[in-house]
Formats: sequence, C-alpha cells, structure tokens
Amino acid sequence: MAEAELFGLQNEITCFICQETLSDPVSILCGHSFCLKCLNDYWDQSHECSCPECRRTFTTRPELHRNTVLNELVKKIKKPRLSPHPSQNYASPGDVECDACTGMKFKAVKSCLTCMASYCPTHLQPHFEIAAWKDHKLTDPDGHLKVELCVKHHKRLEIFCKNEETCICMMCGLTEHEGHKKYLMKKIKSEEDLRLSEGNKKVTHDDWTVTDYPDHPDRFDWSLQVLCREGLTGTRCYWEVECNECWVDIGVAYKGLRRKGWDFECKLGYNDKSWCYQYSQGHYSEYHTDRKMEISAPRSSRIGVYLDWPAGSLSFYSVSHTMTLLQRFSTTFTEPLYPGFSLNAGPLCVCNLKSK
Repeated sequence: MAEAELFGLQNEITCFICQETLSDPVSILCGHSFCLKCLNDYWDQSHECSCPECRRTFTTRPELHRNTVLNELVKKIKKPRLSPHPSQNYASPGDVECDACTGMKFKAVKSCLTCMASYCPTHLQPHFEIAAWKDHKLTDPDGHLKVELCVKHHKRLEIFCKNEETCICMMCGLTEHEGHKKYLMKKIKSEEDLRLSEGNKKVTHDDWTVTDYPDHPDRFDWSLQVLCREGLTGTRCYWEVECNECWVDIGVAYKGLRRKGWDFECKLGYNDKSWCYQYSQGHYSEYHTDRKMEISAPRSSRIGVYLDWPAGSLSFYSVSHTMTLLQRFSTTFTEPLYPGFSLNAGPLCVCNLKSK
C-alpha cells in the first residue's frame, strides 16, 4: 500500500474515546475499534456495556483481543516515511525537540497546538499533506506544551477538578475523578465560558482559563456548546454560520436538552431532543438520537441552515458562490427549536444576511 494511502487512513486509526492514534487496538462486535486501555476504563466506569461510538449494547462484556492487522497498520502509519530533511539538525541543549523522533531527536521547527506536540521538518510534513491536519494550528516551537499533558494518561489537561483543586484530562474525569465536581478549562477571551460578541452573533474561546461560576439551569457544565435564547416554532427560518476551524457542530435542540452531566447525552445530536451537523477532522457527519451518518462533501467554511418547522424539515447547505444541499432531516417537530453551536477553537459567527 502506498505511503500516501496509509496516511489517508489517519481518521480510521483514531480512538473515539481519547481522540489519539490507537494503542493496542481492539475491535468489538459492532465493528468499531478503540485503544484497549481506553475501552476497559470506559466500561469499568459505565453502568452498561455498550460501544462508546454507536452505543450498541452488549448483554455480556465482550472479551477483548488485540486486532493484530490493525495494530500492524498503525505501526506502518506511525513509522517515519521520509528521509531526514536537508535542513534538519539534531536538537541541542535549549532547543525544542521533535516529539515524533525516536532515538536521537531532531530540532523542532514548529509546534502544533491541536496535536499538542512539536515536530522536525520530516514529521511536520503530514500537516501539509493530510487534509484533516491542514486546519491544525501551527506555531513557533514551544517547549512548554507537555506541561499541559496528563502525566498518567498523556492526554491534554482539559478539566479542572474542584474537589482536588487540580487539572485533569478526559480519562481522569471518567475514572478516578468520577463523581467529582468538574469544570472545563475552556479557551476564552473574557469572563464567560464561551465569549459572545457582535450582538451575540459571534462565539469564541481562546486562552486556557479555569472558570468557576454559580450553577445556572441553562449553562452546559461539560459540553462546549451554547443555545440561542429564543426558540423557533411554527415558522420558516434561514441562517448561515461561518467557521474556519477543524471541528464544529451546528444544530437545533428542544429546550429540554439536558445541560448538566458528565456524558454525551448533553451533546447536540446524541439524543432525541436535538439534531446536529458536524464537521470534524476533514469529515462531515449528521447526528440524531446518537445515530451517526457520514456525508461526503467538499469543505466549506460557511454552512446554511433552513428550518421549515411546520413541514418538519431541517436542511443544511454548503454555501459558496452556489448552495449545495448537504443533509435534510424530515420529522415532526413538537416544541420550539433553539439553534445551537459547538466548537473547539477560534470564532464561530452567525452571518448577517442581506436582502436582495
């Protein structure tokens, strides 16, 4: 298999739980694969034995065995595929080392704030070749990235545990810190979890900040998402959203969407109270009642949403010089719907539409 084809499989070898390359991959009966440790930890903390991705439930806990074929594929993809770049130098004291090099490490030329790792020219190259990685945020070499990783799980520190007054990763939150009071450390520019600006039409989060706010029934305490205050019912509406980031959810939800809790039931599209269209790592997907359907479409930074509440229709469009239908939900709406948005970085804007 050609090297380019191997690297094109990056999404297929990413663990749904930790969102990193599979380690000791295991596959279960529904066909989905996870890191052995991630899946065991997930099941140890769950009330039922189900697939974390498709939520298929198993009556008995499956015995897990390493998928040897997938494991070999992961090894091939992770193996350096290029000869050292002519401009590469070995790291000297004081230099930032390449996290992907083995043995003698080369000097890093860029750090990726999405991967939370630093790379030499050779290992940086996939960021310019793999479509899903081209939106990653690159910066000058930063030797302090590892400070933000969990020592135990080597995952990004994204959560603040109020009980123990410490920063933890997602896996810590699902295991030893289960039941503790936790807050997301969100990227923000002001005192709000997600900063609203431009007449509440723009949402942003930027700097790692720990926030502690009094409980409010309308605030999501885990999911990085917001809902509009005004519901839409018995009418037809259209709006457009502009976002250039590598992960964004756009959808609508009933007011009864659960706001509190440490699971995916609060997320747009993972229940019968919401509908969602997602762009993530180069792929489009639609979600409803936790059912996921992949959609093949070119990347667009502007998404149009058309709600025909009386007809029970919700449509998503790719908007450029033309409009292309991406997905349409057909159902019967029974309550007002509230537009919702979720993102991992950078600004997301609801666009001002001019009448023609």
